[in-house]
Amino acid sequence: MLRFATPIILARAGWIVMSFIDILMVGRYSTDHLAYMSLASSVISVAYVTMMGMMLGTLVTTSNLFGQLRYSELGAVWRRSLPYALALGILIMVMTWFAEPLLLFCGQQPLLAREAAHLMGIYGYGMPLGGIVFVTCQYFLEGIKRPLPAMVLMLIANVINVGLNWVLIYGNLGFEAMGAAGSAWATTFVRMFLALGLVAYILTMPGARLFGVRKKYTAGFRSWAEQRRLGYSAGLSFGIEHLSIIMLFIFAGLLGTLELAAVSIVFNVFALFFMISSGIASATAVQVGIAWGQRSGENVARAGWTGCGLQLAVLFIPMLLMVMTPQWFAHMYTDDQALIALAVPLYVLGGLSLLLDTTQTVWSNALRGRHDKWFPTASHFINYFLLMVPLAWYLAFSVGRGGKGLFEALIVASVLSVIALTARFVWLSRRDRASPHGISGPLV
Repeated sequence: MLRFATPIILARAGWIVMSFIDILMVGRYSTDHLAYMSLASSVISVAYVTMMGMMLGTLVTTSNLFGQLRYSELGAVWRRSLPYALALGILIMVMTWFAEPLLLFCGQQPLLAREAAHLMGIYGYGMPLGGIVFVTCQYFLEGIKRPLPAMVLMLIANVINVGLNWVLIYGNLGFEAMGAAGSAWATTFVRMFLALGLVAYILTMPGARLFGVRKKYTAGFRSWAEQRRLGYSAGLSFGIEHLSIIMLFIFAGLLGTLELAAVSIVFNVFALFFMISSGIASATAVQVGIAWGQRSGENVARAGWTGCGLQLAVLFIPMLLMVMTPQWFAHMYTDDQALIALAVPLYVLGGLSLLLDTTQTVWSNALRGRHDKWFPTASHFINYFLLMVPLAWYLAFSVGRGGKGLFEALIVASVLSVIALTARFVWLSRRDRASPHGISGPLV
């Protein structure tokens, strides 16, 4: 599990590193441009993360077939996911065309809404042939236990991104200085590079003929309904959880600029460590999916608990660092003593919520690998949207806990989610192992 998860973790972390570099380079160009980029990327990320979830059926279905040794059918999973990914990317692009009125409706200042919408439009150009196609190719390769190409391409992409930022943000090599727009174009070009790189690899990789990736897909739309249903539930779940976190940022902004800054620098560290869990969660989904394809209840249970145990062992270290050395993390971002004073207790709470939130993420993916589609979605909706959001408002404003109340609400929601998802996995595992006929249920 650890060997398999490591390149997935590095590939996921590559996005966070890229975002961090963008923030640093745009911030040195202009504080206003940094604000435009932050708003644009935050809003579009809700749609992007939702569409990532919509493609999760590629990962689960591929791992199911891989576990059954049905290698010749694997290419069909990938080929039918490509036009689906293209359609979802086009949908995001079209949504960006209406970004400015949406931002104005949400109360943003006209200048901020106009500039952020412009950046969202640039990001949108990279979605059809970039963002979502790359995701589905990455999921396919992870499903056949080949995560290394995506990691290598991501490392190269980070180098390209720095170079493009240097040229386009600051106007080097004869180009006009574009500020945040230059960074957005760099991100768009990098996404296209990643997608085209993985498509080229899959078409030419060892075993391409065995997996049938170059064959013409002839089956109808209904033949892969289960693959899409897995994506519907995961997309809704990803979107609900991400939107709930965005609501915490909105509440932090209402608390004041200093509170927002404190919450932001804590979540920046949170997000970096969360990528570790994301890699472990994907590896767990694949291992559970393979076991599900083998119809082995015992291996399904073993894969789920291995993923959870690995996540707890690995994430315990950053959790401990955030709880025990909050001053060190705060000083990495600022020398403002007022901001440090606000951020220190938030890092402690952030560390606790990190361990809990990542645990429920692993269990969610384990359940999806086992084709339990809607229970994780229901858990996220109830615990994060219906409970955490109003509880965060109550604690932050009515009780006067401020930023601490936001993280306290996240801890409560994560505890309940962990309990619910763990209980669900235990119950299903016992039922699977007790069945005299083995696991039954859909594969593709």
